[in-house]
Amino acid sequence: MSLDTQFPFAGQVATGIAGRLLASRVLIAIASWCMIEVSDFLFWQIAPDLVLAHTSVLSVPDFGEALLLRILAMIPALFLPSRFELPSQVFAWVFYVGAYVPTLLFGVPMRDISLFAFAPLLIVMIATLLGLSFLDRVSRRPLVSDFAPPRVALTVMVVWAIVTLAYSIFITGSLLQLESYASIYDTRADFAETVRLNGGGILGYLISPLATVIAPYLVAWGIVCRRRILWCFGLVIGIVITLQSGSRSAFLEPILAAIAALAFSWPLGRRPLSPIALIGFLLAVSIVGFGIDWFMAGGGQIEWNFSSIFYFRVMAIPGVVAGTYFDFFNSNPFAYWSYSSGAGLIVRLLGFDTTYELPPAKMIGLIYFWGADTNANSNAWFDGFAEAGIAGSLFESVLLLGYAYLINRLATARNAIIVTATCVSMAFTLVNVGMTVALLTNGLLLLLVLIAITHKEDMRTPGQAGPP
Repeated sequence: MSLDTQFPFAGQVATGIAGRLLASRVLIAIASWCMIEVSDFLFWQIAPDLVLAHTSVLSVPDFGEALLLRILAMIPALFLPSRFELPSQVFAWVFYVGAYVPTLLFGVPMRDISLFAFAPLLIVMIATLLGLSFLDRVSRRPLVSDFAPPRVALTVMVVWAIVTLAYSIFITGSLLQLESYASIYDTRADFAETVRLNGGGILGYLISPLATVIAPYLVAWGIVCRRRILWCFGLVIGIVITLQSGSRSAFLEPILAAIAALAFSWPLGRRPLSPIALIGFLLAVSIVGFGIDWFMAGGGQIEWNFSSIFYFRVMAIPGVVAGTYFDFFNSNPFAYWSYSSGAGLIVRLLGFDTTYELPPAKMIGLIYFWGADTNANSNAWFDGFAEAGIAGSLFESVLLLGYAYLINRLATARNAIIVTATCVSMAFTLVNVGMTVALLTNGLLLLLVLIAITHKEDMRTPGQAGPP
C-alpha cells in the first residue's frame, strides 16, 4: 500500500507545499531576470554621461557573450533565500543585486575580461552567496542573554551622536556646510580638507559608524517599537551629517532602514517579506529616477541626478569598479596591505612587499577614473583580490560569512526585525567597501556590541506594529 493511500492528507499537504515553493522560486527567478534586463537598459542609457566620459570601455559584449553573462548572473537566483527573516538573507540578496549581477553585466565585459581567467573568483562569489543563503539554518540559536541593564545601548548611541556632531561642528566651524545639491561634491572635498588641516583624523572613525550603524539602528528601533523620539533622532543625525560633510549616504541609509522596518513589521505577524519586494522596490525607484531626469531635461542635456542616486550608485557602479579591480590586479602585483604602516610592516617582514604607496581604492581612482582624490572602493570579493588574489577574496568572504553568522544569532537573541532592517542599509554599504575596512571604520563591530548590550525589554514590540 502506498504512502498516499495510507495518509492521503499528508500527501496533499506535501504536494501543496512543494507547489508553493516551486511557484515562489519561479516568480523570484522571473523577477531577477526582469531586474537584469531593466538594469542593462538603464546602464547603457546613463553610462555614457556618468562614467564612460571618465574611463575607457575596452569591449561591449556581443549577443552570445551577453546571453552567457545573463545566464551566469541568474544562477544564484535559483538558490538564494525566498524570504527575509535574518540579516544573512539580506546580505545574500543585496550582494547579489548590488555586486554580483553588475559585475557580470558591466564590469567583466567593459574591461574585456576573460571568463576563463575570471572563473576562480566567480566560484568564490557563488560559494559566498550559497553560504549566506543557507546560513540561517545553523545560526538561529540565540548567542547572548540580557547582561546589560536596560537603556545602556541607547545611552551609548546618544552620547556617541552628541559628541561626534559637536566635535564635527567644532572642527568645521559651522553646522551648515552644504549650500545646495549642486555643490555636494565640493562640500565633501572641503569637509575632508578641513578635517585634515585641523587635525580631526579621529572624526572619520566617529562619524562613519554614526551614519552607517547608529542612525539606521535608531530609526529601525523607533519604527518597529513605535517610539517616535528614536526614529526622529536617527533621521536628524543623518540630515546633520549630510549638511556637514556632503555625504548622501548619511541621509539615505536611515531612510532605507525606515523603509525596511516598515516593510518587515507592518502588519506584524504576516508572512516574511519576499525578495521580490526588494527587486520591485529597486526597479521602481530606478525607473522613477530615470523618468524624472528625462522629464526635467525637457529635450535638452540630461543631468541624471536622480538616476545617479537611485540606480547607478546602487546597481551599476559597484560592478564597474569591480571590473577595474580585476583588470588591474590580475596583471599587476597584489597590494598585500603594504601601503598600511602597521599591516605593511608585518607583510614586509613576511617577504610580501610591493611598491604601492596608495591603497587600492585611491590607485584605481587614479588610473581608471577621476584621479587620486577618488576613493574607488570595492566589496569583499574584489578588495580581497586586490590585496592577496583569490586567497584574499576567500579571506574576506569568510569574514563576511562569520559576521553574518554572529549577527544572525544576536538578532534571534534580541529583535530580529529591528536588526534585519538595520542590516538592509548596512548591506548596501558593504557592496562598496571591503570587510577589513568595514569592521572598524564603518562600525560593523560596533553594531555587534550595541546589539549585545541592548536589553530585550527595550525592544519590546507592540502587539500591532505599524507606522509611527
